[in-house]
Amino acid sequence: MVNSLDSRFTLVGAISTKINSKNKYEVIVENDSLEKKSAILLWYVRTVDLERVERKIGQLSEKDKEKCKNVLGNIFK
Repeated sequence: MVNSLDSRFTLVGAISTKINSKNKYEVIVENDSLEKKSAILLWYVRTVDLERVERKIGQLSEKDKEKCKNVLGNIFK
């Protein structure tokens, strides 16, 4: 068993401006790199090889990262 993450891959969650505040698997974010308030759809997360990522669109705040980690923790219990 490998204890470290494979740095060749990253998790990517779909982002939508259609927010369903009742969905506990969505994290609502407001970010300078987004035009509108949006929801990260953590029920639609994918693993992507970093070589396929063309450019970085933005980065989450530490607060939003923690929200995502909590939701993902609940999904993968």
